[in-house]
Amino acid sequence: MVPLFTVLDPQGKDRGRTEGAPVPIASWANAATTTLNDSASEAAPRIAGLLTNIETARQMADPKSLYNRNARVMVAQVRGAPGDGNDALTREMRTRLHALGPIVQTSENNADFTVQGQVRVVPISGQQERVEIQWIIHDAKGDDLGRVVQLNVIPAGSLNHYWGDVAGVVATEASGGVNDVLKKQTAPPPPPPAGAAPVRGQQAGALLEQSGNSQAAR
Repeated sequence: MVPLFTVLDPQGKDRGRTEGAPVPIASWANAATTTLNDSASEAAPRIAGLLTNIETARQMADPKSLYNRNARVMVAQVRGAPGDGNDALTREMRTRLHALGPIVQTSENNADFTVQGQVRVVPISGQQERVEIQWIIHDAKGDDLGRVVQLNVIPAGSLNHYWGDVAGVVATEASGGVNDVLKKQTAPPPPPPAGAAPVRGQQAGALLEQSGNSQAAR
């Protein structure tokens, strides 16, 4: 006996089906709790993949979804940098990220994502400082999608006044990693793995990966 799981929308329309693992007829007929639990647990990942693909298809058909338009991204004011770093890094990140495709804005109004830069300067031996920069990406709900981390060692006090070209170099390196995190949110799901159980109706695939992409730049 092979259980068949069907996803119905609120109107009762069949949106896709997936099969569970075969179960001996005698075991199924007995309807033992362990048998039913095992069958449901085995099928759950396939059902989750099916739901993901159904939602993906729905969004891809929506001209207003991120699958069919550029993302709107608020690049917030950078925090914690010495000298003019907060202003310089914010300005440069907005410029570099815009060049990669996203629509960059300075307010949260209708933004799909927010990028927040945070800088921490730590004194270390040899009259040097370690500059730690994190670019944190959130979605519209405030969920953390990922972060790009940069670590650099500089002579102590060298960024206490003007960042100059350093801000441009930092933003150029980090903007690519930030854009990678953003693109992951609209990447179509990968195809089902080889040997996956047959699916009728809408194809089921693996779950979309929602974790961010981190990058260390020197």
